[in-house]
Amino acid sequence: MLSISIQGLTKRFPNHLATDNLSLDIEAGQFVVVLGPSGCGKTTLLRLIAGLEQADAGRIHLHEREVTHLPPGERELGMVFQSYALFPHLSVADNLLFGLQLRRVPAAQRRQRLAQTSALLGLDQLLSRKPAQLSGGQQQRVALGRAIIGGRRIILMDEPLSNLDARLRQDMRREIKALAVKLGITVVYVTHDQAEALSMGDVVVVMHEARIVQMAPPAELYEQPNSLFVARFIGSPPMNLLPLEADASGLRIAGTQQFVVLPDHRADRSARITLGVRPEHLWVNPAAHHPRLHVRVDAVEYQGSDSIVNAHLGDHALAARLPGRVLYAAGQPLQLGWRPQDISLFDSQSGQRIDAAAPSVFPNNRSQTQEEATCNVAIS
Repeated sequence: MLSISIQGLTKRFPNHLATDNLSLDIEAGQFVVVLGPSGCGKTTLLRLIAGLEQADAGRIHLHEREVTHLPPGERELGMVFQSYALFPHLSVADNLLFGLQLRRVPAAQRRQRLAQTSALLGLDQLLSRKPAQLSGGQQQRVALGRAIIGGRRIILMDEPLSNLDARLRQDMRREIKALAVKLGITVVYVTHDQAEALSMGDVVVVMHEARIVQMAPPAELYEQPNSLFVARFIGSPPMNLLPLEADASGLRIAGTQQFVVLPDHRADRSARITLGVRPEHLWVNPAAHHPRLHVRVDAVEYQGSDSIVNAHLGDHALAARLPGRVLYAAGQPLQLGWRPQDISLFDSQSGQRIDAAAPSVFPNNRSQTQEEATCNVAIS
């Protein structure tokens, strides 16, 4: 059953187009994260679903009921804002009960829901306190409790963890996801934080310039980005991207003499292709039968459990994520390799992913068997 269905949603502001003909279906019980850079339209999408903004075109259905022109109070959903929007003069209990009182829920039912919600969120001992007496994490729990106490089946969250420190954000991610699963609610969660998106979402919706550019489970989004934009945007560091150029001898990494053979790629010699590989899919001193890049080290960033080796190949920067602590000096030559199945290919002009077998990389245009394939890139 669809919990949320959006068709052709468009919203224009005086100076920009916020959402451009968006269509999106969300199943009941899904935790959907909307991810994108600032200004891409993700918060506007959330506000359109909530009824806080009115669409210029398109339709919105919640639980198969059209709500496109209904006010927020009639859409039967809850919302958690970035600022939490707690009433400073009310106690925790009164903040939680505010919506139920407006809806004239009987007192006995209000007491029952307050007890259930406060126990669920660990707020039992805080009910008499005011928001100013709470920590950031406690305020976030109150805001979440206010959204779920009414029994709403759809909850919208607009960057609810952005005001918390890194450690508390990690804890709250787990709590929010576990709570959503336990209650069986549908969550639409807006963030610019990739870690939140990939760790929390059943599905991640990536937005760019008012449009949805990819919607997929986190693993598919990360491992099979459908465009150069998603490849660059997802991942820290992002995917390494090496443009290829054609000449009479074949395709080679632009600016080098390294030729690349694409066994199952049927584009003509004039095709413009970009090769992509994730930093963690590169390793040092690969086996002889794997492709091999000869690069020079620029710097090493130690990050505790792993190290990021920044290097260059011609004019192209590369990053390799290697386990543990590694010690390489600036300017040191290094051999990096990958498994052929870890390569992505993109059309450089359209930016779209090419579904083809991974390339083999040869030192020249000589035909080789798969077992002989190696890569010897001139050090620059």
